[in-house]
Amino acid sequence: MPRFVLLNIACLAVFTLSIDFFTLNSVLAIQSEPSFQMKKTKIIQKPGLPLSQIPILGFHDIIDKNNPLQNPPFRRSFEIDYDKDKLAEFLTYLIKKDYWFLTADEFFHYFYLQDLSIPIEKNNRKPIMLTFDDGYEGLYSNLLPLIQSLNDKYNKQIKVILFINPALMGIEDGDLKYIDCDQLKEGLEKGFFDIQSHALTHRDLAKIKVAELPFELGKSQLILRQCLKNKKVASQMAYPYGSQNEKVNEYAALYYAAAYLYNNHFFEISNKKNNRYLIPRLITERDKTAKDLINIIEKAE
Repeated sequence: MPRFVLLNIACLAVFTLSIDFFTLNSVLAIQSEPSFQMKKTKIIQKPGLPLSQIPILGFHDIIDKNNPLQNPPFRRSFEIDYDKDKLAEFLTYLIKKDYWFLTADEFFHYFYLQDLSIPIEKNNRKPIMLTFDDGYEGLYSNLLPLIQSLNDKYNKQIKVILFINPALMGIEDGDLKYIDCDQLKEGLEKGFFDIQSHALTHRDLAKIKVAELPFELGKSQLILRQCLKNKKVASQMAYPYGSQNEKVNEYAALYYAAAYLYNNHFFEISNKKNNRYLIPRLITERDKTAKDLINIIEKAE
């Protein structure tokens, strides 16, 4: 993962932010939502869906292999990159099969808490959740135009969840660029991006001092909401590197309704042991074809 150059840059970004650590604690004490450590609410209606499991796919950067500037030697190549054309093929399949592209909030209320009845018009549609970590600029230059074009062609709105590190917004790391606040806002206002948190600087939360967790978790949420002028964004998060432990989960519960990791498992809708701070995801790497992804999600049936 392209983080070896970013450490110093990220640290500089953090120290130039306007709210210091002590101010943050007092602000969050007033503004943050109450702890989400609570029991599930009573189920109103069991999902009337053809799936007992939900595939939650985790992507990272989206690149255009037909663009020389997005390939070596002009840009570093990583296993977690995914080609725009393959993604287009996969999304087209999902649209034609009438999949339901879940937002983070829809997933949480309809399938985790199950405290809301699923709308009748979605009652027999297969749910899927597409997530993108780290906030590379390719999400704006490649992913957003792709979603827009498919929406225009099929009149089917696609929702994707972006897990963003706000300390990296707008940063250039040599040949790698990160999405900025205005670009996030554009995707959000068009109705395609669902913006959630990936902690502040993409540090391994299980390896930092416990005293630093409020800064990484709380300030990330605060900055994203200030950037997007929206108090509903960043209500959920994904752990950087998928790394967490009991203490990280405890602090995540102070700010977020749910948190996601990578374990290559499906989310089981009726599993009473589901933990809202250990939501499973399937990692997607560049060697997987669109057909491979289709085969994976069909296993949920």
